[in-house]
Amino acid sequence: MYAPDATTIHISPIRSDTATELVTRLRDAVPGVSFAVEYETAYGHEPDYPNWSFGEEAVELIGPAEDLLTPAPGRHVLKLLAHHPTLPLDVFYEQARRSAGSSAETTHSTGLSLVEFSAPGVTKAATLLAWSSRLGITADEIAAFGDMPIRPCAPMGGSNRARRPGHGTSHHTRKSGNFFEWVVRW
Repeated sequence: MYAPDATTIHISPIRSDTATELVTRLRDAVPGVSFAVEYETAYGHEPDYPNWSFGEEAVELIGPAEDLLTPAPGRHVLKLLAHHPTLPLDVFYEQARRSAGSSAETTHSTGLSLVEFSAPGVTKAATLLAWSSRLGITADEIAAFGDMPIRPCAPMGGSNRARRPGHGTSHHTRKSGNFFEWVVRW
């Protein structure tokens, strides 16, 4: 979690041994997968990982995922990213989620068969709730919106969740119109 001035307030890294085990399980379950690692201020990826995911100028390390996940002083793994070049996103995501089990939070972004893993309990909803709590804002006062699936925000309670219409299924908008469009116009 970062403050508005970009100082770090709290980090919840995924354990290196947990991420390494996940890499092994996912490689066994889904041959052809490649990995990238997101650290606090840098990125690393395997040679086969697509370079559209990060600007190459931001990439500091290129090598096998197991090497990228080796603990190093001051280098915390915030996310493990996995990509499959041919599987449809929904198929890849489901296999990745099963491989992770309870060892990591699993989500996806884009339609490009990219799956993201973070430490257990680390979700956008949990971070939003923690930050809001610091500001004295309760869960029923939060409105979360975005252009990607926000199912992890569901535990917040209330009905203030919205997503751009047309992205997948189960978007939720206020009864009095499209909340996302209202916020954009506001």
